[in-house]
Order: sequence, then C-alpha cells, then structure tokens
Amino acid sequence: MRCVGKQKEAERQEFIRKNRREVDRFAGLSDLVEIIRELHTWRKPDPLIVYRPAPVRLSQAYAALTQSDQARLMELAIELRRSGDKDLAERIAKGLATQTNCDLTSLALAWLETGDCWPSVLFRGARGEVRDRLIAMLDSWQGTANKSLSVNHALCALSWVADPVVHETFSRWEKHPPAWRQHLYVGPGRYAHTGGWEIGSQAKRMLVHEPCYKVVALEDGSASDAAVSAFTPAEQSCPWCGRPLVNMIAIDTTDPRFEFLGWGGTRLSVLTCDVCTCFAGHVFAHVGRDGSATWHSANVRPKHVRTGDEQMGE
Repeated sequence: MRCVGKQKEAERQEFIRKNRREVDRFAGLSDLVEIIRELHTWRKPDPLIVYRPAPVRLSQAYAALTQSDQARLMELAIELRRSGDKDLAERIAKGLATQTNCDLTSLALAWLETGDCWPSVLFRGARGEVRDRLIAMLDSWQGTANKSLSVNHALCALSWVADPVVHETFSRWEKHPPAWRQHLYVGPGRYAHTGGWEIGSQAKRMLVHEPCYKVVALEDGSASDAAVSAFTPAEQSCPWCGRPLVNMIAIDTTDPRFEFLGWGGTRLSVLTCDVCTCFAGHVFAHVGRDGSATWHSANVRPKHVRTGDEQMGE
C-alpha cells in the first residue's frame, strides 16, 4: 500500500506540474484603491495556480494614497461592511487606521451602526460624535455577564479616541466604578494603555514618543540607518535554552532623534532570547551606558522551558 500511495502522489505532482498556470491578479489594475482591495483579498490556495507577485507592497500602496484615494478606500470599506463582507472590510479598515493618518470618524460611525467596536484601532482619533456614543453605550450598560466582552471592546475603542473628555471619563470610572466593572479583570483606566497612554493627574500621559519611528526591512542594496540595528547576535548564550542571545534593538543614543530617551550613555541595547521570552513574558538584562548588556540574575526560568542539555537528551 505504501508503494501505491507513493505512486499516486507522484502522479498527482506530475499532473500539477503539467497543468499549473500563472495568474496575474493585478493585470489591468492601475488604481491604488483597487490594488489595495486585491492585496487584502484572500484567495483559497490552489496547487494549479501560481500568483504573480504584486506590483507594490501593501505599505507602499498605502503610503502613495492621496486624500481623495483615502476617502474612496474608506467608502469601499464601509460599503463592504454593510453588504456583509466583514472580513475584507475589516482588513481594509485596519490598513487605513494603522498605515495612514486620515480621519477615521465616518469609518467608526459605520461600525457603530451595528454596535460593533472591534477592531478598536479603527476608532483612532475619532471625533466627538463617536466618543459621545461610546460613552453613552458604556454608561447605559448594566454589567451583566453576557455584556462583558462588548464593554471590553468599547473601552478599547474609547482609549483610541484619547481626547481630554475620554481622559476625564476614565478617571471618573476609576473613582466611581460602574456596575460592569465587576466583570472585568482590570479597572477602566488600564484600558487607556491600549491607545498608548495612561491617566495623569491633570491630563493623559503618553506611553509612546511622538513622533514614532518605524523599523522597516531594507530593500536589496539600500543603505541602513546606522543609528539603529535590530536582532543582531550578542556574544552570549541563553542560560535556559542554550541558544545565542540577540540584541532585539540597539540604538545610538548620541543621534539627536533619540535625545528624548534621556539615556545619558552612548548606546542602548535591549538583550533578549527570542525564544524563551515568548514563554517567560519578560527577560531582564544589565545594561551599561556604553550599550553593553548582560543576562540579569533576577530572571526566573519558566518550568516549561527546557535547558539545552534537556533538548540534546531527546
């Protein structure tokens, strides 16, 4: 039977080889909105079809959008949402929210038509009308168990609006917890972290620096920014699993762009084990002003992380 199975698989692979065809999903498309729609459209894998590469990366397509294009793409996402294609609508909406600075108010209102507050990033910087509707939704809920997920989503969405009224409202809910607080694992104020800020004494305190800088993969042959490097090997091994440690990011803090860190040294390195940190939740290191970083003795190995010797024993 094994031989029969191998023969059938060989015949199948030969059939695929002879009948496979190449398809260009982007043939005839020059409109960025349509290109982005096609980039976000999921297609079931077919061994008989090989799709040609896209003419641009998704991030490049979003970066090239004009204000008019952004408005059209937003209208497309809203139309798809209302027609029932929720997954494609959500992928486009998240792209607009995370890769452009456009006003998302109309997008957020369309999601609220059905009481949907997810994904929460779609509410980034939305105007007062959206904020007031979210606050009214939360103030009207009684905190029954079947509403806890909706409350969670609404709080996350509100954190992305992040204006002074939201700050005051989160502070109020912390001091005078609503009935639905008993169904949450953390207080309302902790949800501000979703939007990158926390409650301050007078105003919100940002947890991220503005402007933010993104790390992007280099194009072949292009020059790197010497001030930053990512996932470079460290001259140490992980005491838990034996794998080489890495500097997740290393920053030249003498570069004017990083003065806000207030580091005082010449280099800042973030040392980690790119495997064990997934299980431990966090990994600590001693960091010197010159950028040197060594494993911290306070790290506690999780029970389910095996040592290098244990893995070799298998």
